[in-house]
Amino acid sequence: MPSITALALRKPRRMNLALLSLALVAVVAQLSGLLSSDPVQALPTAERPMVLAVGYFDNRSEAAEWQALSKGLADMLITDLADTEGVTMVERDRLQALLGEIKLGKSAFVDPASAAKLGKGLGASHILLGAYHIHAGKLRIDARAVDVAQGTVGATAQESGSADDVFSIEAKLAERLRQQLQVKKKATTLTPPKVTAEDVRAYGQGLEALDEGRMEDARRILSTLAARKPDFAQVQRGLDQMSRKIKQLLDNSKVAPEKALALAEQVEAGKVEACVPFNTEVTNLTTAATKASLKILMPDGSDKNDLGRLLASYYALVLNLLDRPGLQQPVCFGQAPAAMALAQFLFVLHTPARAVLGCEETRIAQMPNPDQVRRQCERTMQRVPDLTDASGKVMVNGRDLPLLMVQMGQVMLDRYPASPYMQSLLPMIQEYVEHLRLAGLKGKDKDAAMAAARTQKARAAILQHTAYADLYLGMAMAPGSPQQQSAMPGLGLRLQLGISEGDIAMGTGRIEVSRDAGKTWHLWPQKEHAAGWAYPHLNVAVQPGARELVGLVESKEGNPPQPKVELTAGKWHTKAGWLGAPWSEAQMVSLVARLVGEDGTELIRCPLAYDAELTARANAAWLYGKLLCKGG
Repeated sequence: MPSITALALRKPRRMNLALLSLALVAVVAQLSGLLSSDPVQALPTAERPMVLAVGYFDNRSEAAEWQALSKGLADMLITDLADTEGVTMVERDRLQALLGEIKLGKSAFVDPASAAKLGKGLGASHILLGAYHIHAGKLRIDARAVDVAQGTVGATAQESGSADDVFSIEAKLAERLRQQLQVKKKATTLTPPKVTAEDVRAYGQGLEALDEGRMEDARRILSTLAARKPDFAQVQRGLDQMSRKIKQLLDNSKVAPEKALALAEQVEAGKVEACVPFNTEVTNLTTAATKASLKILMPDGSDKNDLGRLLASYYALVLNLLDRPGLQQPVCFGQAPAAMALAQFLFVLHTPARAVLGCEETRIAQMPNPDQVRRQCERTMQRVPDLTDASGKVMVNGRDLPLLMVQMGQVMLDRYPASPYMQSLLPMIQEYVEHLRLAGLKGKDKDAAMAAARTQKARAAILQHTAYADLYLGMAMAPGSPQQQSAMPGLGLRLQLGISEGDIAMGTGRIEVSRDAGKTWHLWPQKEHAAGWAYPHLNVAVQPGARELVGLVESKEGNPPQPKVELTAGKWHTKAGWLGAPWSEAQMVSLVARLVGEDGTELIRCPLAYDAELTARANAAWLYGKLLCKGG
């Protein structure tokens, strides 16, 4: 039977006015139905609030390596669109759980009808689908919202830009979707971070590891990313998702202390009198774990499994407390019970975690004696425990304790920034964060960062020394009489180094000396400068060159002079000489040296202090002075 629309569009026949009016009304009604995919139908109302789910976007890039970007983008959009008035977002873990149950194929994210079925399973009124493409440093994202009830596409949006600024592209895409759906973003004062496609892919890889139950990989990826990109707040969402999953595992293993949990329930129920016994239980657990931590680091050691079980029990308790809204408020003596327990857990965890941290290769490479440290670490790592349940099942690998410090430290920073414990915890947490940041770098970036880290160690050592006394860099002496000058033709000044690299710390890249009060600088001779070394009995360099400050080589009687590798700490030559005319007292007092870090920054200056007394005792045959690095 022909439709009313078809009847109305046939060639005109004789028809009364009433019938024609009826046909036109029907046409309008049917056209309204055809246009029902207009974004206006998606508008949230009090009677029909919008519940929006975000599916995983399809990777249309030529490289499969960008597949992990899918989950990262989805989670970013969930966070962004959650700041929309009248819209409730479906969390990603619900989508992941449903996908695991129904095992929908890839078509669920391409075909609107299949996606609508998925949306119904999530209790969503709309589901957001899309695709992305990365090529030649550019990223393009296409998105469309499917009305779950109708199974039709409503709002659509597309945005593109540099792959080095994914956050900006995603934020613009989310705003376009809001405009299509005619909804408004909630007021926010957050500063958008600079996030690259590589960052979002790494985040997606962390979520993927989490979904597949690879907790160690998830902790490593997410914690490292949190350290490398501290302004990428999205990573904290991933860490929170991981904490929820680990909590489920620990709850199933029943490792949390039952008495402390029971008292926590009473505190949450408003029974303030339970605060004292609850705090006592936490303190007892802290004391037991602290004693066990100290014992395993002693030469005779201790049963590391005891510490592993105690830490696992403590970890389970903290995750349980963090999951209780009533324990996030200062209900016990002006403190939040969850914050207090988390802080104490971090203090206890710090001892074994720092032992592991000291044995990380990135940290060993900053030491002046790396081989010796590696030998010590072989013994240390044997005493570091895994976090286990009563049956011995490993919950957290001992090598991952620094990552656990970052994971839980980020929670502390995010939830309780005003906690009285933060003054002590902040530098502790920053140490682990900085280590992970360095470990996550590659190539030239890592070399530069390692040089800066070693330089900072040297600077700290120098500041510590010079806080109480000047640092003695070396002795300077110049011939003050014609007889001495003729005995050393071609050499105007002798310098004797008085420090070694080990006296300072690793990180001092070079020593420089200036004869004009710092206007121009000359490099202190090193092993590779052998071509510029001089012999005392000659008035020119062995192999003349541009260098004026050269290494001095003594020659024994009867043997031809040979350059000897008299280096301090394998880097600097002990003795140096200045080629050129004789030096006067005025020239000597213009002498200044400085220590320069591996990263090229100046560590400290060391002016010459002329020694008139010693010069007088030598009857001015020699002029003497000391290079002293002045401290505070």
